[in-house]
Amino acid sequence: MLKRIWLFHVIVLIFSLLQPAWGEDVAGSRDHPLVSRMPNFFIDGYTSNFNATSIPLPGEKLETKEGQLTSITYEIEDDRTPPSELQIVRNYIQALTARGAKLIFEGEHGEYGAGKVATIQYVEGGREVWVVVQAYADGQSYRLGVLEIGEMQQEVEEGDLAGQLLNKGQVTVKIKFDTGRSDIRPESEAVLGEIAEMMAAHPSLKLRIEGHTDNQGQPWANLTLSMARAQSVAQALHKRGVQAERLAAAGFGQAQPIADNGTEAGRAENRRVTLVKL
Repeated sequence: MLKRIWLFHVIVLIFSLLQPAWGEDVAGSRDHPLVSRMPNFFIDGYTSNFNATSIPLPGEKLETKEGQLTSITYEIEDDRTPPSELQIVRNYIQALTARGAKLIFEGEHGEYGAGKVATIQYVEGGREVWVVVQAYADGQSYRLGVLEIGEMQQEVEEGDLAGQLLNKGQVTVKIKFDTGRSDIRPESEAVLGEIAEMMAAHPSLKLRIEGHTDNQGQPWANLTLSMARAQSVAQALHKRGVQAERLAAAGFGQAQPIADNGTEAGRAENRRVTLVKL
């Protein structure tokens, strides 16, 4: 009998060790680089993709906008006292308006859902970002939505990618990075996978990975950033099995624009990564 009880407790202990710890962020999630989380909260849900979403506006209005949408749901840790819904919303308002963002709406919004809601618009270097924070369940949970306005990135089929590269000698891929950084955004994983598959299908192919920026900021900083981004892409491909000797990296900063830097659409085209056949 004692042996059975001992075995039962061992099984329970092993099962508990296999379970994710309470308060652990879901796999593949992270805070948005624009703003951090409230203390003592963990990420319970996370998506980041091109999508449309409803933006709450004054007068019980909703406006649908589309772009790169990162949606993060936070939950309070089990043994912590939650802040008020108002405290959560005000923290995000203060953090973002201190960076020059504009508060568009704050309060309860019958058309959007329960709890306190704030809509914040942030424009930097022509880049338009909408942030919606919604606190509910007496402050035990809140959702952060960050919408970066822009056109959907058209992902090229592997055959088309190889065809353009082999026939034209180069192809542009709009791999996305965190603003002002060389960290590759999660939504670029599919494109990186396609490039790695293409390299595996053409073992003699060698590439120079060229990084380019728009003209926002100092030229020397853009040059450094473009090189770092090209190196990040090369490292990402190497991790996917592409031999390092088949890859070279180069950064050109803002020196080779392909569109008008006077418009946001043009600047978006200029922020690019180009693959050149060697």
